[in-house]
Amino acid sequence: LRTAMKAATEVNFYLNDQEPWKTLKTDRARAATVLWTAIQAISGIRVALSPYLPETTASLGETLGLPAEPEAWSRPAIESGARLGEVSPMFPKLESEVFDD
Repeated sequence: LRTAMKAATEVNFYLNDQEPWKTLKTDRARAATVLWTAIQAISGIRVALSPYLPETTASLGETLGLPAEPEAWSRPAIESGARLGEVSPMFPKLESEVFDD
């Protein structure tokens, strides 16, 4: 679980560092590569988290065009150019007031 969460953090750092939403304006190929790389990593993280978050990872699988449950303990590749399903937040945002006690 700790390794999967670390991987999710790394993907988040990667996306924030690479800023594909900005790169898209100047270098579409680079932006596509960054997004493809992140989606491949997310596909693998989904497998690792599936025993701990089965409903969330099932929903993520639908977004990625994969079966609800991973078919094996390996990362399923997402084909280049694949159309993603509806993308929505996986968890509600927690406001800082939740932590104020």
